[in-house]
Amino acid sequence: MNTMLNSKKGVSPLVATILLIAFAIALGAVVMSYGSAYYSNKQVGAAVTSPIEQCAMITLSVYAINDKQQVCYGGEGANGYVNFMLDNQGNVDINQLTVTIIGEKGSKEHILTPLISKGQIFDKRDRTLAYSFDDNGKIFQIQIRPYIKVDDTLQVCIDKQIVIDNIKKC
Repeated sequence: MNTMLNSKKGVSPLVATILLIAFAIALGAVVMSYGSAYYSNKQVGAAVTSPIEQCAMITLSVYAINDKQQVCYGGEGANGYVNFMLDNQGNVDINQLTVTIIGEKGSKEHILTPLISKGQIFDKRDRTLAYSFDDNGKIFQIQIRPYIKVDDTLQVCIDKQIVIDNIKKC
């Protein structure tokens, strides 16, 4: 039994070093292939595809001339209308708007499909946004929700909604 303990056999230091280096290279190759696949999806300057990221780039506001917001209503009875102008100062094109006009007796919703390019002003002062004062009463509020296209699907950006109170007569 004593001879078994005294005759220790093992791997030579040279073979052990070569095995450790080979293991380290193999492990490094696995990490690099995983890392390069991850990095190619997150490159700097790559297109933003997440709806949340694209919605965050919207800066939509009511256009003002001489510090006067360009929102008003006109007409009377069943022949009322709402006019407004919007300024897209963000970095994303807006593909659709939902305009909800809230009155004392009801509300009226319109879906508009203009393409409001980044940096463009949208002028809707043509008296075509109909509103019936007979059906819905005096206007209390207007809500404008922008939609963007993400992978050919419309996505509402509810956190970028514009709410307008105290609408004046045109």
